Amino acid sequence: MPDPDMNGLAPLIYVLGPGRQSNDWYAKNMPRSATSMQVYLAVLDLSSIELRKLKLEISSLLFDQQSMKSDHDKQRWHEWASEFCDTRIDMASLDGDRRKWVIQAIMWLKRTDNRCSKRRKGVRNSAPLSASSEGEGARPQVMWVAATPNTSGDPIENEKNLVVRFLRTTNELEEALPWFNVMDLKNSRKSLGPAFVNSIGPTQQPDIHQGLVLMQIVKHLYDAEVSVHPWNGFCKDFVGPEESQTMKSMLLDDEQNLRSTIIVLYCDAAICVESGMDLLYVRLERLRSCYGARVRAFPGQTEALRARAKIRDLQALDELALTYGSWRPITCYPVKKCTLEDAETTVHKRQESSGGECVQIKHRGDNGELTCIQKDIPERTKRKKHAEAMEAKPLWFHQEFVSTFANWGEFRVFIVTKQEPHSRRGLGGKIVAIAQTVNSTTDNDAMHVEQATDATFTRIDSGLCLEDLKHFAMKTFNGLRGRDDWKETFESLEVGVRLDVAISPNLPRSFFVNEITRWYSAAFFSDDIMAEPKYTLCEEFAKAFTTYLSKLSVA
Repeated sequence: MPDPDMNGLAPLIYVLGPGRQSNDWYAKNMPRSATSMQVYLAVLDLSSIELRKLKLEISSLLFDQQSMKSDHDKQRWHEWASEFCDTRIDMASLDGDRRKWVIQAIMWLKRTDNRCSKRRKGVRNSAPLSASSEGEGARPQVMWVAATPNTSGDPIENEKNLVVRFLRTTNELEEALPWFNVMDLKNSRKSLGPAFVNSIGPTQQPDIHQGLVLMQIVKHLYDAEVSVHPWNGFCKDFVGPEESQTMKSMLLDDEQNLRSTIIVLYCDAAICVESGMDLLYVRLERLRSCYGARVRAFPGQTEALRARAKIRDLQALDELALTYGSWRPITCYPVKKCTLEDAETTVHKRQESSGGECVQIKHRGDNGELTCIQKDIPERTKRKKHAEAMEAKPLWFHQEFVSTFANWGEFRVFIVTKQEPHSRRGLGGKIVAIAQTVNSTTDNDAMHVEQATDATFTRIDSGLCLEDLKHFAMKTFNGLRGRDDWKETFESLEVGVRLDVAISPNLPRSFFVNEITRWYSAAFFSDDIMAEPKYTLCEEFAKAFTTYLSKLSVA
């Protein structure tokens, strides 16, 4: 048995698997600050258990050097890593290029651990948030499942409301940003396609989907494994196979122990419906009930369904308006007695739609596919409408027509949570961006987007100001988080939200929330409203989401 080292630990000998990369690959892809755990896992060719042991051993060894700026600093790091490799890893079986790669990998694993140790200082003795078979306080793995309505595969640079553009080249970004991992992005380019990431050559200026930028930052911040999956492939691998095979391939570790897992669904309502995403929730419940799986989806099933159906969101907003004594447009709900029968013009909306889809302005007498009950209609027609409403399909409802949308549009208020010990559940909120959007009068598919400022309110002359908007948005945000059903219906607001706010048509003017848009399905409009660097809004949501992930336990 090897002699104990200076810290009293018996050194382990790690035998790396056969290298799968070409000889010149190692020299061109040396580890750096942004290298992910997935890359280390693949290239070192260790099992996840062995890699975890390696990281724990590295953490236990004392080496307080932080800087790597001077040649002397780099030499100290290299000597430390070389000595570690000589005593812990079977280096004799490796060729020269791979040996250099492994030494630098150990350097960066240790340096990353040193940084994390500084961040963790003072909270090391806190009680673990959750425990699993993976070890005391181990955090769940995260599987980020992405879907886009851009089924044609158009490059992301054409999706103006979703793209994050970078002025620096790929090479410059990898050097400057610790979360910008070129290998990860290339893999995402292969799996997700150009609709999520494009133009990532060494000297190109990348265009990346906001969701992928957000997730790359989470991967850097979150202290556990994070993987990215396209919905179609994930559905085939997770929902399609036999349940026992799903457990073995995704929810058990290498030693066949249960592995805590959070599946994050990043998509809009239309994709959820069209792709049969509801089947995923059914599969998860069976895996939990029949196999004891430690797995959950984010958002939860109830919130996902209620957000798509819209009705519970609107009822919550109606209740807040009643509590605060503020104005809201009248909503006539499905299968109820019509409350807008005498209105000359109403706005018809369909459940399970997003953006401006399935929004129609109709005049009195044109009831379209409404299921509300009008007076003086035959009983037979009432029964037919009720039967139609009971069918498993999206329902239509209508709302009072609001004339201010045409000229003043909506104010999209982006709010994220921040840690505040004395606030509700230890989290407060802060507004990080506000966009004004006005639909084009000439192109139904276009809208004008700009950052909302004091000058915006001076121009529209509504009698309201930017501070009024901020106060209203925060009051609404806090009200929604304060509901008794927050966990089931508004859990995602523990990370943040986009409130789509409009102005009342009547005097005195006031604000009202037109829609609660969940952050994981909201366009960020980064290209139009954010100063350089454009990724800062993604960064705000990534930080808030990482904080919430770190609190989640998976029973």
